[in-house]
Amino acid sequence: MPVQVRAGAIHLSAAALSLFEHCPLAFQYRMLDRRPPDRGVDPATDAIAASAIREAIGNALRGRHLDPLAASKAIDEVLDTYGLAAEDRDAAEQLAAAAVYLVAARGGDVRWVEQLLLLERIPRVSIYAKLDLAIVGGRIAPLEVIRWTFAGSPVRSDAELGAAPATVVARLAVGVNEPSPLLRPIAITEVDLVATTARTVVLSDREVRAAYQRVKDAAAVICEARERGGFPARPGAHCLSCPWRVSCPAVAADSDAVPL
Repeated sequence: MPVQVRAGAIHLSAAALSLFEHCPLAFQYRMLDRRPPDRGVDPATDAIAASAIREAIGNALRGRHLDPLAASKAIDEVLDTYGLAAEDRDAAEQLAAAAVYLVAARGGDVRWVEQLLLLERIPRVSIYAKLDLAIVGGRIAPLEVIRWTFAGSPVRSDAELGAAPATVVARLAVGVNEPSPLLRPIAITEVDLVATTARTVVLSDREVRAAYQRVKDAAAVICEARERGGFPARPGAHCLSCPWRVSCPAVAADSDAVPL
């Protein structure tokens, strides 16, 4: 059954929350205005190979194909449809197989493969999390949420992972959609398949309350800004990769912003 979101609500994902916290104006441009990138600026896009790998992993896990032979077949079914170059395809196959091996080693039952979860307790805002995977009753935790990344540069500490918008939004959405006290604590794991690293955090009740307040505060500011029509720019190092860096009023030639 497709997920139904509230009409007129602001849809806030982990990526949107991260964008807003970095620069409210960029959030407005992308999430509200749907503004195209400036001319001459190449927009940041997800790598086709990363999409292929995620889909291939999901295909194997949805069918519970955890043994190497069955997993390889399920992975090939997806990768064969992408038309990747031979070298890219081989690398994608290896990374997808490594992910399935990691899941098999954890034990437990596979759940929420590429699943969209909603949190709709905040007025006028729908929070949603796209989960790569959850495992129930595995060796890590009663309920473990796993996120695949491909950056080759994993988070540096438990504190950094615990504060990451992807962690915060996933933990809140999972907490709403799985209220059973038998499936606590909830662990959040980030697996960088390129760097072959995995880091897991378990947010305390105090940290979950703080995370919820953080999201509520951001949602309130977003709603207020949308009503009054004002999202200020917040210049910083992120401006270097911003799709609207040419036309942004905060970094224009006559701006008084620090030229980072």
